[in-house]
Amino acid sequence: MTVLTPGMTCHRGKGKTLWEIIEVNDRTHMVSLSALGKGGYTNKHTTTDELTNILPQRLEVPLHLVLAKQTQAKQKASALEYQLRFCNHSDKIREAAEVAFLAADVFAAACAKHNAGLADLGIEAS
Repeated sequence: MTVLTPGMTCHRGKGKTLWEIIEVNDRTHMVSLSALGKGGYTNKHTTTDELTNILPQRLEVPLHLVLAKQTQAKQKASALEYQLRFCNHSDKIREAAEVAFLAADVFAAACAKHNAGLADLGIEAS
């Protein structure tokens, strides 16, 4: 039996859509999937039994890592927003802005690498 890990690709049943595994719950035998090239917006949750054509991770930066960088960037942006709203110390505001910008830059770089990997597979990112 194949051990499923985030980043692997698969199909659901006889479907043609290529899915990337985003999360695996071994306890419930459920997986979260995202259609490759759809920017993480076309998501499905299904049982491991429905997966076919399971392939190892082929992208240098898989979508689950992009989504993790997105979450980090959102958290840093929220921290900046908090500083802008409640703080009157310019040093703290500047520091929060620098941290938020760096997190956004890391997220943008992850997106670019992910999309380049999709292009290498012949998949157009939308």
